[in-house]
Amino acid sequence: MHPAVLVLAFVQLPLLLWMEALLTLMGGPEFLPAVPVLRMLLLSVPGMTFATVMAPQWVGRGFFARVGALSLGVSAVGVAAAWIGIRAYGAAGFVLPYAVGVVVNGAMAVWVQRTSRADRVPVATPVLPASAADATP
Repeated sequence: MHPAVLVLAFVQLPLLLWMEALLTLMGGPEFLPAVPVLRMLLLSVPGMTFATVMAPQWVGRGFFARVGALSLGVSAVGVAAAWIGIRAYGAAGFVLPYAVGVVVNGAMAVWVQRTSRADRVPVATPVLPASAADATP
């Protein structure tokens, strides 16, 4: 697991527990209605961090077009679902489409890893000379 995901998970737990106190301290009591929505959104931070960390891997393995098309499609469906959810449930209606998008991105990461050519092609190990004397022709 990437260290950035571990750091964010370590920071995430205190934020989940102390969200009300921190929000009251930073913004005042009028921001307290936002606490449940922020707690729900905070749960997706490790998943989105993982997607950000893995993006260069996807590009480097030649999956840019497929990953880009899938991300664009998930985003379009997510915007439509959020539009409907927000009208029905307010700000909390945004969380479910967002969470589904995070899960789909995670599934995409697993798919890229399993279908990557880099996992099936053996890598040749270069033979290096043991000393500088061996390196002379």
